[in-house]
Amino acid sequence: MQNPQSIQLHGQLTSADMRQTRPIPVQMPEGVTQVHFRFRYSPKFAPNQRLAHQISLMIFDTEGPRFEISRPDDQGVWIHEAEASPGGMAGPIQPGTWQLF
Repeated sequence: MQNPQSIQLHGQLTSADMRQTRPIPVQMPEGVTQVHFRFRYSPKFAPNQRLAHQISLMIFDTEGPRFEISRPDDQGVWIHEAEASPGGMAGPIQPGTWQLF
């Protein structure tokens, strides 16, 4: 069995990024059969606020949209050839540049 490959991307968003869409290109290599995207952010709540910060996620492969969700949990989201977590479309993982928004 082949060891899974892990790609880690790090960045920082501030209040200036509110209501903005920021594309993040991810190079998907040939032969991938499943992808898993996990997001960590803090703080979960702004000071003196009752509602948690909201992050919306859209994933596009080389042929178009593959995933859309608001408030992904700490477990993340995944796409496999045969199935996907809620909000995603199962199917072959296309090599090339994917875009996360």
